[in-house]
Amino acid sequence: MLKVQELADGVDQVEPLLEDLVDQIKAASDCRLKVSERFFVLISEINPWSLEILQYCMYGLRWSEVCDRARRYFEKEENVGKRRLYERLVESFDDDWPEREFFRRYSD
Repeated sequence: MLKVQELADGVDQVEPLLEDLVDQIKAASDCRLKVSERFFVLISEINPWSLEILQYCMYGLRWSEVCDRARRYFEKEENVGKRRLYERLVESFDDDWPEREFFRRYSD
């Protein structure tokens, strides 16, 4: 998914894959621990491409353990650019996440 995200030209190209990812994660609830561990790695290595994947998934899943981890990274991060990425991730857990309008699945 990360490789596709880096090559894609806009949200339109990756949203079908993100939809499938969220649907597969929801269907495999017994894998939550393993999947959340992967999300933790993405958070620790956050960049613009992983951010979009994390945001999309977390708006749909709202996993508290992932939100808590993102908040901790946000609070500790000193680099302004990276801190903004964490802030945007934390925002994606809210119903009124401003970036949801970019995604067909989540726009009103």
